[in-house]
Amino acid sequence: EDGYLDSEAESIPVEIAKADITITADDKSGNIGEDIKDLTYKVEGDPVPEEILGISINTAAKADSEAGTYPITLSWNENQNCSVKLVNGKYIINKYESEIKTEPVAIEGLVYTGVAQDLITVGEAEGGTLVYALGDGEFAATVPSAKEVGAYTIRYKVSGDDRHNDSEEKSLVVKIEESALNIVPVIDEKTTELHLVKGEKFTMPETGWKVDKNKYLSISKKDVLSAKKETKAGEAIEIKKDSRIIKVYIHQPKLAENKGKLDAGKGENKQLAFDKGYEGFTVFWTSSDPDVATVSANGLVSAKTKGKAVITAYVRGKAYTYSLTVTESVPLAERTIHMTIGTGKKVRVKGVKEWKLAEGITATAKKTKITASKIVCGPSVFEGEGKDGKKYRLTVVVEDPAIRSREVTLNSKKKLELTLNEGEAVSIRHMYMERQPFFKSSRPEVAFASAGGTIVANRAGKAKLSAKINGKTVTINVEVK
Repeated sequence: EDGYLDSEAESIPVEIAKADITITADDKSGNIGEDIKDLTYKVEGDPVPEEILGISINTAAKADSEAGTYPITLSWNENQNCSVKLVNGKYIINKYESEIKTEPVAIEGLVYTGVAQDLITVGEAEGGTLVYALGDGEFAATVPSAKEVGAYTIRYKVSGDDRHNDSEEKSLVVKIEESALNIVPVIDEKTTELHLVKGEKFTMPETGWKVDKNKYLSISKKDVLSAKKETKAGEAIEIKKDSRIIKVYIHQPKLAENKGKLDAGKGENKQLAFDKGYEGFTVFWTSSDPDVATVSANGLVSAKTKGKAVITAYVRGKAYTYSLTVTESVPLAERTIHMTIGTGKKVRVKGVKEWKLAEGITATAKKTKITASKIVCGPSVFEGEGKDGKKYRLTVVVEDPAIRSREVTLNSKKKLELTLNEGEAVSIRHMYMERQPFFKSSRPEVAFASAGGTIVANRAGKAKLSAKINGKTVTINVEVK
């Protein structure tokens, strides 16, 4: 101010420290096949406008990614005025839950036959394959069978596919009883009736029985009854001992049919029965070849595969046979036609007037004309109704000759090594499979396999593709350059 001199200048050190900030990505999850959810994050520490930091957030998870855990990664603009710690997150893609649509049921009335018998009915699953295990054995898709007398525990569950988890394990118990051939009449003081089969010899537990001479029944000196001829309906032969009388009825059982045909391809069954004989007899059923046809304890015959088998019904040790021929037509659902990409053809089957698309995106239908896609390869399934009122299914496999020109045949006993360039594709065939196996990729961003069995190279790197074929794991190691 006026009258005063200026003082000398002094300096005061002032430090502006870097902003200390932590950015944390929020974990996310969703189901396979769903759109990826919005990614979010939290910013903690010194207050700094986010636009100064230039934060970006990304994930390797895609809408078509397989189930698994994928990284959520953060980045920022490396502003020199800030010290930033990044905490990345994870995006979990979950599988759906599989479900048992039809529970397998224990087969009742099983009796020892000397050959293996199915223990349960076949169940149905959604989201995978219903598999079974006998006792502590390994799970398999085939229905368990057993031969010996005893109680068996069957475990079962759904083995989920690539989009579904395994279901919880369940169990049931099935019994095989002793052979019906051991069942013989019990004769005691209260017995008033005895039923025999023509040709049967039956030893009485007591001696001294007598019978008047007749053409139906005789008694030996050792008290063995011989049933020689069928008695008339409602009539009996009396055997006597002192004041006791037992009425003996002799029957000649006869199967309603003695030969026939079944179609294993259609899963046909047939109930065998006697149209003549005594209902009180215990019948013991066997099959000469269970691989061709099986028969239940109640006489229900089930066709299994093409061939011939003899179904035998034993009644009190006497055999009655049914000769069976099993054919094996191929259901239309398992028939496949191959079409070149971009082509079309009319498909007429059993009077089907219109095919409707049931599965897939590789082909379309207008009435009976099937048109293959111009850009997508792989299978599609169509359904239609014939003049006979039955439902028919048709599988159409669309193929690209350019891709098929480079084709690799797999052998389930070895691994396959492939080296591809970016954007290159190769068609995979398996020498033991009519339909293409589905290969799961460890790194789909590097290489993946389509449902049609084509491996596509995306970008440089390495990936392992694997599939279950005939119960064995087949591996393809792919290197993309």
